[in-house]
Amino acid sequence: RLACCAIIALLRHNSCFNVSVGQHQESVMAASPQYITFITEQLSRVGRVSSRRMFGCIGFYVDDVFCAIVNRDNECFLRTGPQNLNDFLDAGAPQFMASMPYYQVPEQVLEEADDMAVWTAKARSAAVAAQSIKPQTSKKPKTSKKPK
Repeated sequence: RLACCAIIALLRHNSCFNVSVGQHQESVMAASPQYITFITEQLSRVGRVSSRRMFGCIGFYVDDVFCAIVNRDNECFLRTGPQNLNDFLDAGAPQFMASMPYYQVPEQVLEEADDMAVWTAKARSAAVAAQSIKPQTSKKPKTSKKPK
């Protein structure tokens, strides 16, 4: 368990790399490949995992359901809903963005694969539930044009 904490701390510390911009060097934060691999392994206990870059972060899908985000600072956030929001609030987890229902996974949950599997399953369920309550857009029937 202590080794896992050290690995997570090291991955977060080493997530910065240099990018050349003209004649200047800028330090840009990006999620490290090692941390992405670690999170993918943790999420895969629940289902098939895929990911893609979005808005400067990495979005994760578990069995084709978007339910996790890793930001540039190597912090993992899971989707919340009525069934799991209190787990995050009780742990004092910060929200990803004020308008998004994603909260940071506490360190102790990330470190324990079984706990992370439970939290991931709840996050996936919250995402599925949110998809099912979205209003359906009505499609107008196609009308054929009458020849003149």
